[in-house]
Amino acid sequence: MKVIILPHDKAVAKYAYKIVMDRLSNGINTMGLPCGRTPLPLYEEIANGFKRGELDFSGVSIFSQTEFLCMEGHEQGSCRQFLEDQLFCFININPDNVHHLDGVTDDHVRECQFYEDDIEYLGGIKFQVLTLGRNGQIAFNEPGVSLSSRTGFAALSVETMEEYKPFFPSDVKCPKYALSMGIGTIMEADECLIIATGEEMADAVAATVEGPVSASCPASALQYHTNSIIVIDEAAAQNLRYASFYKATMDAEDRAVEELMAYRNDAGIE
Repeated sequence: MKVIILPHDKAVAKYAYKIVMDRLSNGINTMGLPCGRTPLPLYEEIANGFKRGELDFSGVSIFSQTEFLCMEGHEQGSCRQFLEDQLFCFININPDNVHHLDGVTDDHVRECQFYEDDIEYLGGIKFQVLTLGRNGQIAFNEPGVSLSSRTGFAALSVETMEEYKPFFPSDVKCPKYALSMGIGTIMEADECLIIATGEEMADAVAATVEGPVSASCPASALQYHTNSIIVIDEAAAQNLRYASFYKATMDAEDRAVEELMAYRNDAGIE
């Protein structure tokens, strides 16, 4: 797992945006996207980038990673409506290319299998954007979940329900149950980008990056992903034992790229 530590949450969003822009320009055609507070600055960057003509989503298929059970897709608080309000209404995504889990299905096992089948039919997810919960969850995979889980039913922790409470009307409680892309499903993506900001995320970040790979921190499974990057701010990085190493590695890599480009220019190599 590559670790990028930046000064603040705005820098994290801008860095993550550059990664998204690069991957789209290089032809990725399937993405997994999260809901919640953390990705909002990134979605704002994406909306602004699209306005500047830097992005094209017309040929991209997007998989929403989660949905609350017993919620219609158009209801305030649903993951479907969240992504529509915070991102899709600002970009040129084809609605037919957006894959949501159905929160009011009468057969959630069948629904989740259809979702997995759609992923397989499209050749797998090329790029996942992921966020951490305070307890180390990714998507709605709470501590204790199997690290090889597929898309399925999820019982939500009190912490998760509190985190999503602000997205619901004041008189509506966050549901206790949901459907979620599984850890095993997430791990099959070609690339995973994880973002986390704020000091309240420091324990989860440390467990994800440096803790043992364990179901007690589902995101720690990403240590075994061959192409994953976590972008965090200083506040979220404060509990990392090897923060200085990650920063030095990042700086050294940047210098190496600059030196390589200078060498190629001096040697006349195209």
